[in-house]
Amino acid sequence: MTEVHNCRPCIGKLTSLGEFVEDTIQLAEKLDFLVPFVLREILQKAESPPPLGYKLSVLAKASTAQKTSKPNAYRRKSPKSPGPKSPGPKSPFVSPFQKGAFVTEVSPNHNLLLNKYPIAKPHVLVTTKEYELQTEVLTLQDIESSLLVATELEGVAFFNSGPDAGSSQSHRHLQVIPTTDSCGTSLPICSWISQATAVPDAEYFQFTFLNHRHRLYLPEEKEGFTADFLYRRYLEFMKEEMVHEQAKAYNLLFTKKFFLLVPRSRQNVMAENGVSLGTNALGWAGHLICWSTIQTDAVEKIGGIFSLLDKLGVPLDTR
Repeated sequence: MTEVHNCRPCIGKLTSLGEFVEDTIQLAEKLDFLVPFVLREILQKAESPPPLGYKLSVLAKASTAQKTSKPNAYRRKSPKSPGPKSPGPKSPFVSPFQKGAFVTEVSPNHNLLLNKYPIAKPHVLVTTKEYELQTEVLTLQDIESSLLVATELEGVAFFNSGPDAGSSQSHRHLQVIPTTDSCGTSLPICSWISQATAVPDAEYFQFTFLNHRHRLYLPEEKEGFTADFLYRRYLEFMKEEMVHEQAKAYNLLFTKKFFLLVPRSRQNVMAENGVSLGTNALGWAGHLICWSTIQTDAVEKIGGIFSLLDKLGVPLDTR
């Protein structure tokens, strides 16, 4: 397992990133930093064939833990930030951080933070140290740092390129959650991959059950993808897919074993009774998270998650 060499010196020794994140979560819980959400699963639908199942969950805030005294085993110091390149809104991702947020540095330009509102354990953020816009083109180091974290934590990295892609923060960040939940259930996309079909005269695959533009890359080598490969494919996607008039934003999902890129035509759609439906990149992982059962009912009425994703994506016949 990769060693993290730029952890805070006060820890006193090197540690695996997974152990270090768990240690940080324990401290954050003692400091009442985390406001976790409980995912109450409403539906786990098994389509035919079985690999095409998906999950609908409703978010509910977990009860706030009782405050405890501040631990004194060690102190965590947030690194000083050189400050934003240009004026921007106050960002929770720029040092000094709220106590309990900072995990470690993962590159000269990136920090690893805990998501204050986690939907999984762990749920971490790979953020730029300086204020960079979420809507700007990603760098190789953005991909490299996120792939490292996803690999070490046995998770999936995902990116929402702005409000139209489901992002709520303007400071650039990628997120990582486990590919399996606490019950050992994998994200549906892990089984969807077996249904992917190669696109003629292209290096990528597509899901036949999704009727909108997307690119899925699967590795030929057992070792999986490198960050360089992912970044080259990302730049091709930006050049060839994001030039379409209907492409307003995009979502990414990646591990060493797959890379999914999806252009978005809109942030949300209106269902019956004015119910707004949308998703971030996790919708394309097969897990749609809603705020109420009213929304989950609306999803089913419009034909399920695949119908919703089609409405949010860019039509296949777009030229």
